[in-house]
Amino acid sequence: MKLVAFHKSMIGQFDAALAMLRSCITKCPDDQWDELVGTRPFWMVSLHTLRWTDLYSATGRNDWAPSSATVGPQSLREILDDEFPTRLTREQVLAYLKHCRTLVHASIQRETNRTLEGPSGFPWISGPRAEAHFYNLRHLAHHVGQLSALLR
Repeated sequence: MKLVAFHKSMIGQFDAALAMLRSCITKCPDDQWDELVGTRPFWMVSLHTLRWTDLYSATGRNDWAPSSATVGPQSLREILDDEFPTRLTREQVLAYLKHCRTLVHASIQRETNRTLEGPSGFPWISGPRAEAHFYNLRHLAHHVGQLSALLR
């Protein structure tokens, strides 16, 4: 596959998955924002999904640092450093989603044939860097499915 086709295909798939997540977040009734999806509230599963989308957009675990961009009164760094962050509003989660979309686009665009064939950058992903993008997409889709199931 040509590199340009890979970039275009991956960005298209991430845009679609992030649009599905955005749809879940915007359609979630206020009275379900704190409802449990598994063991965490809806908003926290949304945040978890985006945090890992953010992480996998880095070139590797050691290269990732939460952004100092703000989503409301807190920076992303403050929110993501806390395992159980203060409850976020829908607007804050949507702002982070928008930020993650930008990160994903940049991450995919900077890939070359050489980097895609190199190490994933994440010790738990034994395949090449290209696999990290698929892993990221699968994780995103998994949680979109969970959130969608609650809304149905």
